[in-house]
Amino acid sequence: MKTYIIVSFIAIAALFSACKKTNTDQPQASGFYLQATLNGTTAWSDAYKANFQTGTDSVFVQGSGEFDLLQTKFKFDGAPGTYTLSADQWNYYWTFGEVIIRAKYYLRTDVPSTITVTSYDPSTKVIAGTFDLHLIKTQGTISTDPQNVDFTKGSFRVQLSQ
Repeated sequence: MKTYIIVSFIAIAALFSACKKTNTDQPQASGFYLQATLNGTTAWSDAYKANFQTGTDSVFVQGSGEFDLLQTKFKFDGAPGTYTLSADQWNYYWTFGEVIIRAKYYLRTDVPSTITVTSYDPSTKVIAGTFDLHLIKTQGTISTDPQNVDFTKGSFRVQLSQ
């Protein structure tokens, strides 16, 4: 009986030690995501809403964490390239329970922020790109919230709906 228990323990230990943890910080090439480093910490690896707004020629992409939301809307002419951003084209919100806005941030005007579309496939409506954003708090009264937030090494790959 002791031998059976010892052999079972060794088999279970070998099974768990053979399991390999998948790195979820890096998006898979075939998946859709919105990922960025927020003030030095990876904030997201998911995008839950993306669409092309016909009539305005704008792309809307939104991603969220547990208590925050990042969204953009920018004019897109269908070609890869770097797109000019104005102060209200990126918004970042910290929330209480995804319902109440704790702090609101918009693009800073003293530091350049960029979005670059690296690829777009019109047949599948998949768009991918990179971004670096520098935002300033425009609303919120909690003194411990940072005045500025920086999203660096940002990347996205989403499928647009009409």
